[in-house]
Amino acid sequence: MVLLDLNQIAEVAGARLSNLHSDSKHSVDHASSLGSAGPGALSFYSHSRHREQLRNTRASAVLLRETDQQDCPVPALVCENPYLGMARALQALYPIEEVEHCIHESAIVDAQAQLESPVQIGAHCVIEADVRIGANSILGPNCVIEKGARLGMGCRLHPQVTIHAGTLLGDRVEVWSNTVIGSDGFGYAQEGREWVKLRHQGHVRIGDDCEIGACVSIDRGMLDDTVIGRGVKIDNQVQVAHNVEIGDHSAIAGCAGIAGSAKIGRYCQIGGAAGVQGHVTLADGVIITGMSKASQSIEESGIYSSGTAIQKNTAWLRNAARFKQLDQIARALREGDIHE
Repeated sequence: MVLLDLNQIAEVAGARLSNLHSDSKHSVDHASSLGSAGPGALSFYSHSRHREQLRNTRASAVLLRETDQQDCPVPALVCENPYLGMARALQALYPIEEVEHCIHESAIVDAQAQLESPVQIGAHCVIEADVRIGANSILGPNCVIEKGARLGMGCRLHPQVTIHAGTLLGDRVEVWSNTVIGSDGFGYAQEGREWVKLRHQGHVRIGDDCEIGACVSIDRGMLDDTVIGRGVKIDNQVQVAHNVEIGDHSAIAGCAGIAGSAKIGRYCQIGGAAGVQGHVTLADGVIITGMSKASQSIEESGIYSSGTAIQKNTAWLRNAARFKQLDQIARALREGDIHE
């Protein structure tokens, strides 16, 4: 358990103790939401819909903006971005434990694998020949690291992650359970009514400080590599197809799908259940909102959306029928067959 006084929390969170609450003797040892917080808890306030919870909170301290401190009955830590301040505070309250060198007796580690000390290898892991794992890395139970893969320093693989042959992970990459990195992409050539498999010879390269959620699939390239840039964050159940390139510090939300050879720029954001069509390019700073489809390249940064808003089924059916008539209506307008 980490116990921090309010001055320490203010320092790590980039905040200052409110003048309305000059008592800095309070300490916090955990974090909680406004509604459930009690003594010893740190919380944050960033949206007006939680104002009543702020007014009634029993937290020991709350991170908030200066304009909201009048509604806070407990010591307030004032900052421009309470959400960011909370993220920094959480890292201080819940630090990552130091790695102690330990290889479980049930793990299978090839004699030609290179493991820098210290590393933790969990039960029933399989590490094949010519694998290199950097110091301070942790592999949870049942992870499989195939031949020739490379893991940098400080990587964390949660249980049942599969890293296929030749995959390269940078430093401090975290991968959550049941994710598969480096499997063959979905590539086939059609011969008559049959399919001929294209055997993929590329690999996957992932930059430093990436986090990849649970049940994510990242396919190896067919000839060249699939490339994930530095600091990229990928949510659960995302599909990244072969030869995709994702630029530094982009973020991909849950259930998004990125088709083969698409190129995503730096600092992009792809919303939940959105789709990016194969071979398109998104410029730096593009934001695709949830459940949208990027079917063509986007050359300028900005926010892009597609699809229609939810409505009653009867209205949607009428509009869908009219949508099919748009070309006919457009032709009639051009030919002057439609009059007021």
